[in-house]
Order: sequence, then structure tokens, then C-alpha cells
Amino acid sequence: MRQLVVVLLKLFLCSILMFGKMLLMESAPGRRYTAWHDTQTQIVLTAVQIYVVLLAMLVLKGCRLVLRFVSRTTRYAAVSRLAEACESPDTGPPDAGPPDAGPDADALSDISLEVAAPPRPHLAFATEDALNGYVISVHVFGCVLWGTVYCLDYAHTQAVLYFTVGLFVGWVSSVVFDGKNRPAQSRSSIAVHVANVFLTTLVMCLYISEHPPHTDYASIAIEYALPVATGYVWTTVVARGNALQHSYNSLVSTAFVCLLVLATSDPRVFAAVWAGETLVVAYTVGVEPILKYIVIHVFVISIHTGRRVETVVVFVCVYALCRMAHTPAALWDFRDYTVAVCVSVLLLVQCVRNCRAEPAK
Repeated sequence: MRQLVVVLLKLFLCSILMFGKMLLMESAPGRRYTAWHDTQTQIVLTAVQIYVVLLAMLVLKGCRLVLRFVSRTTRYAAVSRLAEACESPDTGPPDAGPPDAGPDADALSDISLEVAAPPRPHLAFATEDALNGYVISVHVFGCVLWGTVYCLDYAHTQAVLYFTVGLFVGWVSSVVFDGKNRPAQSRSSIAVHVANVFLTTLVMCLYISEHPPHTDYASIAIEYALPVATGYVWTTVVARGNALQHSYNSLVSTAFVCLLVLATSDPRVFAAVWAGETLVVAYTVGVEPILKYIVIHVFVISIHTGRRVETVVVFVCVYALCRMAHTPAALWDFRDYTVAVCVSVLLLVQCVRNCRAEPAK
């Protein structure tokens, strides 16, 4: 039951991110802000949103440093802590001084409470190749974070679709090529995998078929190659390593990628972003970066704990539900009804699977 609640939480978070952006796009300010549909604008907005999250994290870390400094300062220490410091072996008992020197308030305020901090753990590498591998992993994960923030922009639904395709292909390849190193599975587990693969493939093929293909190399690289590669790295390379260990260290690489993107972008695109409607700019710069950070944080934990199949199903279901919700029921065709049935069966399979508490693969 706990795993089922976690799946529902993932669906809820991704739904807020997707439906919020789609509803704002269909609002009156969103219809007037046509720059949302431009790929160059989406790339610039991705860099701006990442810098917003980095700035918020720097402010948070600065507040923590201030609180840590204040907690170690005797002027704001509790009287009980001062008494313990007076009785410590280094300072001796409070009456060890001259008879005429009583422990008044001024004397207590001068007592130093600097305690030797425990040594911070350092990363130890057995060989030089291990160190080089860690550095490469940090930089690669930084680029993957940038690509993930770009793909999670649901104003450009095609990038989200192919990002999900990359997740799915990476998960299937991991199951196929790493299956020899895993213990034999029951027939029910195999049936669940077959059902997930079949239904997910059907949904993605139905949506891919309705998108007109691009012919220029720049669009193919940005719309197809980047999302697919980003999703594939998540469910293969990142899933095999320690993603939580690299996440904060990789933010520096992500910041450099964003700096390169902004330096090579047209300044008029950046000016057009700020010249938009107030509601659009407030959501894009203030609300959406926080939502993306929460979704990616949950996403990292899911990949790190081996819940790859649930992650793929969540992205497929949320994308399909959003597309169906924004299509009038009178315009539904065979594709929409087929997707609705597939999504319902996918969610039912996940509910049954989590209620049985089978291990995730």
C-alpha cells in the first residue's frame, strides 16, 4: 500500500507540472504569448529556470551558514550551555579563578564555545581511473540535468514525448541485457513486464504517429536526439550509479551549460521572455522552476531506488491524460479511445503490482 501511495504522489506532482502549464497556455495571456511554442525560447527559459533554482539553493545555504555561525556564538548561547562550558576540563570549574572574580554576565559572555568539529568525510578513490570516472560522471549528470529541465517543459509536448521514449528504451534495454545477472522471475512478474511493454509501446506509437516529422538537422537534434538521449541515460547510466551522490556536485556543470546557452542565444529572445504577460512570466520564472525541481528530485530518488518501470508508466500516463483532457470529447477518435483504455489498464496493473508488494525491476 505504501508503494501505491508513492506512485499516486508521483502522478500528482507530474500532473500539477503538466496541467498547470497547459492550462496557462490555453488562458487569455497564454494565447497572446506565442513565443512559448518556439524552441529557442524554450532553451533560454530552461537556462533561466535553472539559475532561479541555483539562486534559491544559494540563499538557503547562506541562511544555513548564518544559523550555524549564530549557534556557535556565545552571545546567543543558552545559559545551560555556558554552564557546561565553564565546567568542561579545558576551562576548569567556574570557581577555579581568583576569589574575587565571580562569574558575572560579562565573564560568561566572553567564554568561547568553539568545539572542534568532526572531520568532514572525503571521497576516497582506489585508483586514478576511479577518480576520472567520478569527474566524468559529475559532468555528464550535469548535462543530463539541463536536458531534463528542458524536456519537462510541457509547452513543448514533443520533447516530453521523446524523453519518455528514451526512458522506455533505456528501461527495456536494461531488462534485456542485464536479465542474465538477475534471479529467475515468476510468471506473474514476466506477465506484468510484458503488459507494461506492450501498453506503453502502443500509447507512444499512437502519439508519435500524429506528429509531423522534422527534416532539418537542427530540429532533429533538439526535438528527437536530445530528449531520447537524456531519457536513455537516466534509466541506464544513472540508474547503475549513485545519482544522489552526483546531483549537487553536478549543478556546477549545469550552470556552465546554461551560461553557454545564454551566451550563444539571440538577446532578442531573452528580451521577449521578459516582455510577455505578467502572469506568464511569474509562472515561468517563479512557480515552474520549483515544480520542476520537486519533480526531478522525486525522479532521482525513484531511479536511485530502482523504480524505473513506475517512472516510465507515470510519465506515459500523465502525458496521455493531459492530451486527452485538452481534447474535447466530441473530437475523440479511435486513437483517443485506445489510449484511454491503455492508460486505464496500465494504472490497474501498477495498482495490483504494488499491492502485491513485488520488487521493482
